[in-house]
Amino acid sequence: MISCLVFSLIIFRGDVFYANWDEVLGGATAVVSTLGGFGSEEQMQRINGEANVVAVNAAKDFGIPKFILISVHDYNLPSFLLTSGYFTGKRKAEI
Repeated sequence: MISCLVFSLIIFRGDVFYANWDEVLGGATAVVSTLGGFGSEEQMQRINGEANVVAVNAAKDFGIPKFILISVHDYNLPSFLLTSGYFTGKRKAEI
């Protein structure tokens, strides 16, 4: 049996590259990242990969014990899609 108790949920909307992490992560016990998006290859690498890496590192620096990354699964998609910035960015964040 799985149970979950949420005392408080704060949703942060903003630019992860310019976040005030003291304000965003102060008192947090977990982080859930739903960062992701589409655009040019460069934009997808930055949003799906680099932005999530920044968030992971910030959580780590603040000593937050849990980080949940909403990622992607390939579902047997064609290889040209799997090498796109969307998938490669998400994979970079998973490492």
